[in-house]
Amino acid sequence: MLKKWENSDNNYHLIEYEWALKYLYWLWDTKDKSEFWYPVPNSKLFNNRILKPGLLKDKDYEVVGTKVYFLLKSLYGGGPDIPL
Repeated sequence: MLKKWENSDNNYHLIEYEWALKYLYWLWDTKDKSEFWYPVPNSKLFNNRILKPGLLKDKDYEVVGTKVYFLLKSLYGGGPDIPL
């Protein structure tokens, strides 16, 4: 459902899909202009500090450019970082 957020240096990070979807809905919602303040919950993608096996793109995670990821993380917090 989400397109890969473009990146000029070809470095990417994973971001938890449900959070990314909620964030995009918030951006597109012209009525709800309350602050978006939810940390990026990438910890959902881990089990005992190991990336869960069988994760699916567009269901469990989304791929974003590294610069986009660190911008979102600096604004909202969260993590851990998951570089590709």
